[in-house]
Amino acid sequence: MKKSIYFLFGITLVLMMCFSCGTSKIPEKEGWTLIWKDEFTGKKLDTTKWDYQIGTGSQYGLNGWGNDEAQYYAPENVSVEDGCLVIEARKEDKEGMSYTSGRVRTMAQDGTPLFTTTYGRIEASMSLPKGNGVWPAFWMLSADES
Repeated sequence: MKKSIYFLFGITLVLMMCFSCGTSKIPEKEGWTLIWKDEFTGKKLDTTKWDYQIGTGSQYGLNGWGNDEAQYYAPENVSVEDGCLVIEARKEDKEGMSYTSGRVRTMAQDGTPLFTTTYGRIEASMSLPKGNGVWPAFWMLSADES
Protein backbone atom coordinates (compact mmCIF):
# COMPACT_ATOMS: atom_id res chain seq x y z
CA MET A 1 0.00 0.00 0.00
CA LYS A 2 1.40 3.38 -1.03
CA LYS A 3 1.33 6.10 1.60
CA SER A 4 1.60 9.79 0.98
CA ILE A 5 3.79 11.77 3.32
CA TYR A 6 3.70 15.32 4.60
CA PHE A 7 6.47 17.38 6.15
CA LEU A 8 6.70 18.44 9.76
CA PHE A 9 9.31 20.69 11.34
CA GLY A 10 9.60 20.54 15.09
CA ILE A 11 12.10 21.59 17.65
CA THR A 12 12.65 20.72 21.27
CA LEU A 13 14.46 22.84 23.86
CA VAL A 14 16.67 24.85 21.55
CA LEU A 15 17.46 28.47 21.07
CA MET A 16 17.00 28.93 17.35
CA MET A 17 16.77 26.91 14.17
CA CYS A 18 16.85 28.21 10.63
CA PHE A 19 15.62 26.49 7.46
CA SER A 20 16.41 27.35 3.87
CA CYS A 21 18.38 30.52 4.59
CA GLY A 22 19.32 32.96 1.96
CA THR A 23 18.34 33.20 -1.64
CA SER A 24 19.98 29.98 -2.78
CA LYS A 25 18.63 28.71 -6.06
CA ILE A 26 17.72 25.04 -6.03
CA PRO A 27 19.90 23.37 -8.68
CA GLU A 28 18.08 21.32 -11.27
CA LYS A 29 18.64 17.58 -11.05
CA GLU A 30 18.66 15.57 -14.25
CA GLY A 31 15.62 13.30 -14.44
CA TRP A 32 13.74 15.11 -11.65
CA THR A 33 10.95 17.68 -11.82
CA LEU A 34 10.52 20.17 -8.98
CA ILE A 35 6.90 20.03 -7.76
CA TRP A 36 7.04 21.99 -4.47
CA LYS A 37 9.37 24.32 -2.60
CA ASP A 38 9.41 27.10 -0.07
CA GLU A 39 12.27 29.59 0.07
CA PHE A 40 10.68 31.53 2.98
CA THR A 41 10.91 34.83 1.13
CA GLY A 42 7.85 36.50 2.69
CA LYS A 43 7.44 38.38 5.93
CA LYS A 44 5.56 35.53 7.66
CA LEU A 45 4.87 31.82 7.31
CA ASP A 46 2.99 30.97 4.11
CA THR A 47 -0.13 29.31 5.50
CA THR A 48 -1.10 28.03 2.06
CA LYS A 49 1.89 25.67 2.47
CA TRP A 50 2.26 25.31 6.24
CA ASP A 51 0.09 25.24 9.35
CA TYR A 52 1.03 25.44 13.01
CA GLN A 53 0.60 22.60 15.47
CA ILE A 54 -0.41 24.18 18.74
CA GLY A 55 -0.24 22.74 22.24
CA THR A 56 1.62 19.73 23.58
CA GLY A 57 0.00 16.90 21.62
CA SER A 58 -0.62 15.09 24.87
CA GLN A 59 -4.21 16.34 25.03
CA TYR A 60 -5.03 13.60 22.52
CA GLY A 61 -3.99 10.75 24.83
CA LEU A 62 -1.67 7.91 23.83
CA ASN A 63 -2.40 8.39 20.12
CA GLY A 64 -1.56 12.11 20.15
CA TRP A 65 1.28 13.71 18.24
CA GLY A 66 3.20 14.72 21.36
CA ASN A 67 6.03 12.74 22.91
CA ASP A 68 5.86 14.16 26.42
CA GLU A 69 8.17 17.00 25.44
CA ALA A 70 8.80 19.77 27.95
CA GLN A 71 7.38 22.56 25.78
CA TYR A 72 4.15 24.04 24.52
CA TYR A 73 4.16 24.60 20.76
CA ALA A 74 3.02 28.14 19.95
CA PRO A 75 2.73 30.04 16.64
CA GLU A 76 4.50 33.08 18.11
CA ASN A 77 7.73 31.02 18.27
CA VAL A 78 7.76 30.67 14.47
CA SER A 79 8.89 33.51 12.20
CA VAL A 80 10.31 34.16 8.76
CA GLU A 81 13.40 36.36 8.64
CA ASP A 82 15.74 37.09 5.71
CA GLY A 83 14.77 33.96 3.76
CA CYS A 84 14.81 31.72 6.83
CA LEU A 85 12.15 29.83 8.72
CA VAL A 86 13.11 30.45 12.34
CA ILE A 87 11.76 28.24 15.13
CA GLU A 88 12.72 29.54 18.54
CA ALA A 89 12.47 27.86 21.93
CA ARG A 90 12.01 30.01 24.98
CA LYS A 91 12.23 29.31 28.70
CA GLU A 92 8.79 30.59 29.66
CA ASP A 93 5.71 29.09 31.31
CA LYS A 94 2.68 28.36 29.15
CA GLU A 95 -0.22 25.99 29.77
CA GLY A 96 1.70 24.17 32.53
CA MET A 97 4.89 23.73 30.48
CA SER A 98 8.25 25.35 31.32
CA TYR A 99 9.23 26.07 27.71
CA THR A 100 7.63 27.17 24.46
CA SER A 101 8.71 26.26 20.95
CA GLY A 102 7.27 26.00 17.45
CA ARG A 103 6.05 23.23 15.19
CA VAL A 104 4.77 23.55 11.61
CA ARG A 105 3.61 21.00 9.07
CA THR A 106 2.26 20.73 5.53
CA MET A 107 -1.15 19.71 6.83
CA ALA A 108 -3.91 21.95 8.22
CA GLN A 109 -5.20 21.54 11.78
CA ASP A 110 -8.36 19.90 10.41
CA GLY A 111 -6.29 17.25 8.59
CA THR A 112 -6.53 18.82 5.13
CA PRO A 113 -3.25 18.21 3.29
CA LEU A 114 -1.45 21.36 2.14
CA PHE A 115 1.18 19.22 0.40
CA THR A 116 1.66 15.47 0.20
CA THR A 117 3.62 13.24 -2.12
CA THR A 118 4.07 9.52 -2.55
CA TYR A 119 7.38 9.36 -4.41
CA GLY A 120 10.17 11.80 -4.97
CA ARG A 121 13.44 13.28 -3.87
CA ILE A 122 13.25 15.38 -0.71
CA GLU A 123 15.87 18.03 0.03
CA ALA A 124 16.12 20.51 2.87
CA SER A 125 18.80 23.03 3.76
CA MET A 126 18.98 23.60 7.52
CA SER A 127 21.19 25.15 10.13
CA LEU A 128 20.64 23.17 13.32
CA PRO A 129 21.69 24.00 16.88
CA LYS A 130 23.87 21.74 19.04
CA GLY A 131 23.83 21.06 22.75
CA ASN A 132 22.33 19.13 25.63
CA GLY A 133 18.54 18.86 25.45
CA VAL A 134 18.42 19.74 21.75
CA TRP A 135 16.16 17.71 19.51
CA PRO A 136 15.54 19.49 16.20
CA ALA A 137 13.53 17.42 13.75
CA PHE A 138 12.53 17.33 10.10
CA TRP A 139 10.00 14.53 9.84
CA MET A 140 8.21 12.95 6.93
CA LEU A 141 5.04 11.39 8.28
CA SER A 142 2.22 9.42 6.71
CA ALA A 143 -0.52 11.74 5.49
CA ASP A 144 -3.11 9.57 7.23
CA GLU A 145 -0.96 9.59 10.41
CA SER A 146 -1.09 5.81 10.82
